[in-house]
Amino acid sequence: MMKRAIIPALILFGFLTVVCDQRPVQAASAKSKYFAAERCYLQLRNNPRQQKYRDPWLRCISGYMQVYRHDPRGPWAAAGLFQAGQLYVELYRRSFLQDDKEKAIARFGQVLQNYPRSHYAAKAEEARRTLSN
Repeated sequence: MMKRAIIPALILFGFLTVVCDQRPVQAASAKSKYFAAERCYLQLRNNPRQQKYRDPWLRCISGYMQVYRHDPRGPWAAAGLFQAGQLYVELYRRSFLQDDKEKAIARFGQVLQNYPRSHYAAKAEEARRTLSN
């Protein structure tokens, strides 16, 4: 009787060991997140109908912000913030919402504050100056 109970228990234990031992897939790198955001933006740029709606813009902006959040001290962080700012500028040109303009200025400010030696700093300063006029 005991043998009959042990065999199913061992099978169940073996099954659970295999199922529960699945390690999470390696999180995407900041670089791969950046290129995913680039693909999002490219698709949006090639679809004038989608450009009329906020959600596609915000989805791509979120992708760039994920690059920054993934590794704020990494080499892709400034690029992610700068591109998020650029997309907020493009969204502002369509929406005319002051909030979109302010978010663009804020992203450019983050680039300047956090990455003053980045080659994106000069671009961010110019973009912020243009928006502030």
